[in-house]
Amino acid sequence: MVRPDSSDPRRVLDEPPPSDATQSKQRIIHPPLLQHSHISLAPNTDTFAGLEIERILEQVLEQALLATSATAAAIALQPDNENDMVCRAAAGPNAPDVGVRLDVSSGLSGACVRSREIQHCADTDTDPRVNAPASRQLQVRSVLVVPLLDADQLLGVFEIFSPHPGAFGNRDLENLQTLAKVVVANLRDLRMATAPLPTP
Repeated sequence: MVRPDSSDPRRVLDEPPPSDATQSKQRIIHPPLLQHSHISLAPNTDTFAGLEIERILEQVLEQALLATSATAAAIALQPDNENDMVCRAAAGPNAPDVGVRLDVSSGLSGACVRSREIQHCADTDTDPRVNAPASRQLQVRSVLVVPLLDADQLLGVFEIFSPHPGAFGNRDLENLQTLAKVVVANLRDLRMATAPLPTP
């Protein structure tokens, strides 16, 4: 289940957002359910592994912006033999910069990394887990973060953002989880394609 905004534990994802004098009166329309995605690695991945995975991540982010109510999205991955998470792809005006290291000791991204569970913030102005001033600077009011898990291995996190409070519903979550599976499957294929051959 999605962890709700701690300021109002009774809210669920598909409830309408609370009224806000500073919020636009434009109604947020949730997208249709994404059944599947066909993004996959191209042949000869071992030759252009780095460029290929960047292309895949960019395509996934494009789909995330179409399949959810988000205005921005980002994917952070864990480099080999490191504990940090690094933003490898980003799309939209509210997303973090590519190359930025995520602080896994705090915030929603950190909570997702530590718990390996979905993190949901319905309003960054009231959620104590979020850096409210930084969120205001990025014009982010809603955040949804899902872990990228391959069995019991955490590969990274997938985040979407919106400038509207209460922007994300259960359909956004389902679509984001579908796209997260695409990322995990391609990362798994990449590891297999670039793994050294066993010594005879």
